Amino acid sequence: MTSRRIILDANIIIRAVLGSRVRELIDRYGEDVEFFVPALAFDEALRNLPTIAEKRGVISEPASPPCKAPTGEDRLTVLLSGS
Repeated sequence: MTSRRIILDANIIIRAVLGSRVRELIDRYGEDVEFFVPALAFDEALRNLPTIAEKRGVISEPASPPCKAPTGEDRLTVLLSGS
């Protein structure tokens, strides 16, 4: 188990979803670092993603069923992969 942990905020989650650089960094360091997202940040990202995606011209479909923040030991991979 790694001793390095990083807590991500809503802005980083949004950048990971819509961009490539943050996702690349998460992929690169994911085996050495544990990434965590507070439920509040997850909810904020979900709330703001549709507006930001629309402004960027990205087509998005609402999640079905509606997404909820992961709980317990869920990691960032749950947020990014939909697993």
